[in-house]
Amino acid sequence: MQFKIELTTGKFYQFRTVTMIYTGELVAETSEFYALKKAAWVAETLRWKESCETGVYKEVEPYPPEKTVLVFKSGMLDIVEIPALPLEQKP
Repeated sequence: MQFKIELTTGKFYQFRTVTMIYTGELVAETSEFYALKKAAWVAETLRWKESCETGVYKEVEPYPPEKTVLVFKSGMLDIVEIPALPLEQKP
């Protein structure tokens, strides 16, 4: 069985990979990666359900907002749309 799931550019997503969690605004997608703007690496979440529902996290390291970050699909575990992006650094 094959599934085709399309994410929407301009929406905010949380990407959980085999090693890290990223958030960002999806700006492009290829067969190999998702391209994000306003991206951040999330070092620690709140309770998982709460972070998925709110887009709020305990520890966040944002990339410079003008940079494009590529998240490769091969290491993806799950993706969820979130209502807001963490744009400020949190220790």
